[in-house]
Amino acid sequence: MCEEAGDGAALAATLNNIGEVYRRTGLLAQALEYFHQALALHEAVVERAGESVTRYNMAMIYRDQGKLREAVEELRQSGGLRRAACTARDLESDSAVLAQVEAELGPRGWPGCK
Repeated sequence: MCEEAGDGAALAATLNNIGEVYRRTGLLAQALEYFHQALALHEAVVERAGESVTRYNMAMIYRDQGKLREAVEELRQSGGLRRAACTARDLESDSAVLAQVEAELGPRGWPGCK
């Protein structure tokens, strides 16, 4: 079982890296496809640190697409996973990006706010 989990985590990391290449070349739809595949594997093998990275990468795409609500939600989940995985340095960075995207979204961007 541990070997299978390691294989799954390695495959998830590879898919995440492929997604990142697509993101950096501006092919956001393809990047999201790979990130979703990576996310499913990270969740299946309970690999929280990798899941956090993938969710962060997805948030950056949503931000680039102007989907700020989705970006905020992914960043919040990423931050929670980083807290659980005790990756404080990354948590500080994620928290700063979350605050910035929330500011971009503004109070009117949330349902029920006017």
